[in-house]
Amino acid sequence: MEFEFCKLEIFLPESHLEAVQQALWSVDAGHIGRYDCCLSYSPVIGAWRPLAGTAPYLGRMGEVCHAPELKVEVTCRTDRVEETVAAVKRAHPYEEPVINVIPLAATGLEEKKQGWTPAVSRTRSKIAMENNKNILIINDMPGYGKVATAAMLPILSNMGHSVYNLPTALVSNTLDYGTFSILDTTDYMVQAIDAWKKLGFSFDCITTGFLASAEQVDIIREFIASQKKEGLLVMTDPIMGDDGKLYNGVTEETVENMRRLLGVADVIVPNLTEAEFLTGKYQGRESLTAGEARELVDGLLTFGPRSVVVTSGVEEETGRHVVWGYNRETGAHFTIPYQFIQVHFPGTGDMFSAVLVGELLAGRGLEPAVRRAMDVLETLIRLERDEAEKNKGIRIEKYLSVLNQ
Repeated sequence: MEFEFCKLEIFLPESHLEAVQQALWSVDAGHIGRYDCCLSYSPVIGAWRPLAGTAPYLGRMGEVCHAPELKVEVTCRTDRVEETVAAVKRAHPYEEPVINVIPLAATGLEEKKQGWTPAVSRTRSKIAMENNKNILIINDMPGYGKVATAAMLPILSNMGHSVYNLPTALVSNTLDYGTFSILDTTDYMVQAIDAWKKLGFSFDCITTGFLASAEQVDIIREFIASQKKEGLLVMTDPIMGDDGKLYNGVTEETVENMRRLLGVADVIVPNLTEAEFLTGKYQGRESLTAGEARELVDGLLTFGPRSVVVTSGVEEETGRHVVWGYNRETGAHFTIPYQFIQVHFPGTGDMFSAVLVGELLAGRGLEPAVRRAMDVLETLIRLERDEAEKNKGIRIEKYLSVLNQ
């Protein structure tokens, strides 16, 4: 008999409940029907004896230790058990945490209940096809290289969506080559939007990236306002800089223009450098304490977005590479660690944004969607890391099957 769901029993000190909760939610554990972040916990007394060669979090080697703990119970899909256990272990303080995995013959959920079918019985591609959306990418378009629109369009198309684009500039190639040509397309944007309005075109999701001027910001703000309807998802990636500095040609005026765009977004996805310049806090810092990261996220929220995702962070206390954020739906701040790979490809931020928006449109919560986007990006980088010519970005079409795993 095959079991679609399992129950996990996790024993941990109360001090690490929040960290383990975030770890579980990052892999979509506790997603039951139209509810996510579902779990229960209760107090218990645990007993154990550390043996020779151990470094116990609690207790002394050779002595039986009795201590209060919490027993966390959560449901997860069987096909994600290994991923879920790995996520828990990363957040758990014990050397050898007790994590019981119990197959569930039934969960009390019925497939005929309103709007829910077990996702495990369907492939990601089938789920995407069932949730086909009209997505508009507003970003620059390179002639050579997989960045911006050229990186996002194949991903979102493969996820089953109808994808359209409004180029903010035509760029000969990725800027990493050092030599390039850029054509401003502001006049074309005005003409295209005017034609679309006359034709009655509408979109379920609008993503914005590189914008060349204040005029373009005003054009996009007005267009988003004209498209506003229930269910419209707007995601903004304020592309301006990285590694502690702004890109060539990006000025304080550009930063101010981006601030004005944040207020029309449901989700914003700046990297750490962009978040620092947008808020005016901690500029040039490569790592932040937990308190500083929360202050940075809260500073971004003052500009009006509903939710925030800050990528490329480093946690000062632990040295972990993390994503910081705030989820308006749950009212919770979150920290999601990821495996950093020491290699540079242009366009990885665009690919992250594309997977993230695709997962959100499929109904995932923000934290699980971020975790999924980070996992996909890590896999893509590992697959391409030995490619000699990295300036052109990751050859995404070669690895689209990763999205269906």
